Amino acid sequence: FMVAISLYLARSRSALAMLNLEDLAGSSQQINVPGTVDEVPNWRHRLNFDPARLSEDERLHHLFEMMARERRNAPAEDRKTA
Repeated sequence: FMVAISLYLARSRSALAMLNLEDLAGSSQQINVPGTVDEVPNWRHRLNFDPARLSEDERLHHLFEMMARERRNAPAEDRKTA
């Protein structure tokens, strides 16, 4: 599912495509849940993984290569720059 969404974003007309760290790591914990600080302390949310280890994940390297290929194959005039 993450691959399909990432490739869709790569094909978009946006000049910039961003992915969420939690999604890349496969975290199932929902972040930014609506509510007050007392109900849902989003500001205390901590990553349950070491972000430095993401660079060692071969699946992510493959995903980024696929995204780069999709962006290269999209017509340049389709990119919005402003």
